[in-house]
Amino acid sequence: MSGGERSAGMERTARAGGGEWRRRVLEAHVIAELRRRLPDGARVVDAGCGSGGLLAALRRARVPWELAGFDASVLSVEQARARGFRAVVPAPAESLPIRGGGREAVVCLDLLGKACVDEGAVIEEMGRVLRPGGWLMVNVPAWDVLGAGGGGERRYGVGRLRELLPRAEWELELVHGWDALGVLPAMLGRRGGGRSWWPRWLSGVRASLGEMDLAVCRALRLPVGTELFAVVRKRPW
Repeated sequence: MSGGERSAGMERTARAGGGEWRRRVLEAHVIAELRRRLPDGARVVDAGCGSGGLLAALRRARVPWELAGFDASVLSVEQARARGFRAVVPAPAESLPIRGGGREAVVCLDLLGKACVDEGAVIEEMGRVLRPGGWLMVNVPAWDVLGAGGGGERRYGVGRLRELLPRAEWELELVHGWDALGVLPAMLGRRGGGRSWWPRWLSGVRASLGEMDLAVCRALRLPVGTELFAVVRKRPW
């Protein structure tokens, strides 16, 4: 499978199962975490940006940062550029065509868990791209007990995520689960956990519940939910 087919397939899966509520909650959370850490003028990379959903959310939020995106799917890149994001380039997350050590933050959502992605190579590349003291934010599927998804996705616990991030190079500042409301449906065998069992017309209600769910999990650092979110700092030496 080519990189473009891989990424396009992943994006179709996300659109089919991810849900409007999930996208809204996750993007808002990423923006809030970035605001806590980045100065004006910071350079932010979205690795595996798809058609530019997160970039669009960042633009709507009028963040004072320089944005760039990369995706293995040429089609997705074309869609992102059609939305006005000229700094989006076709490239796999394992090999980004940019100078090393020059970015303040990299965001990598819903990519590491895909079986077709080399998770170790992605983390190594994120470390190359970031400047010392830079920030990496990742979102991955959680809880092995829920089983693999339709694309053979990997699932993570806090321990597995720590193993992927060598302590000599990375400092795991924040890690927590979210979408605790989706755990029971997932355990009962509903495909996609909490992502697909709410009807579209209840998306707003589900987003509000998801925001509260995430806020509690973050405040208490609870590793509970169908997903795991982490903020990692590249050590400044």
